Amino acid sequence: SGVRQKDRSINRFTPLDKILDMYDHTTTVTANPKIFDRTYSGLISRINSEAAMIYHYCRVANEDLDNRIQSEAKQRLELQEKAIDRCLWLKTDIRLAQRTFHLRAKKVVYWNNLVNIALDAIKAWNSAEKRAYKDKYGL
Repeated sequence: SGVRQKDRSINRFTPLDKILDMYDHTTTVTANPKIFDRTYSGLISRINSEAAMIYHYCRVANEDLDNRIQSEAKQRLELQEKAIDRCLWLKTDIRLAQRTFHLRAKKVVYWNNLVNIALDAIKAWNSAEKRAYKDKYGL
C-alpha cells in the first residue's frame, strides 16, 4: 500500500493488545467501590495482580527475549505457559468475585469472555512457537 509502515495504524489484534484490553477492563471494574467492597481487598488485589502478571509475562516473552537463541526461546515458552496458568486463576477469581460481590451474570460473562480471548491468543501463540521451536531446537 502507499502508506509507510511507520504511519500505519497499530494492529489491535495482537495477543498483547488483547491482554491489555482484558487488563484495562479488570482494573476499571475492580476500581468501582460501589461494586467491589474494600472489605475484600485481598481478592481485589489478587485479581488485579493476576491481570497485570498475565501482561507482564507475555510482554517479557515477546519483547525482551530473542527467539533466535535457544535458551531464550525456552524461556519464552515458559513465560507463555505461566500466563496461561494465570488466566485460569483469574477466571477462578472472577467466579469468586461474582459470588462475593454479587456481580450480575452479564458483567461476569463479558469479563470472562475478555479473559478467554486473551487466553486463546496466548495458547495459539504458545502452540505456534512450540511447533517452530521443536523443528529448530528440538524443544
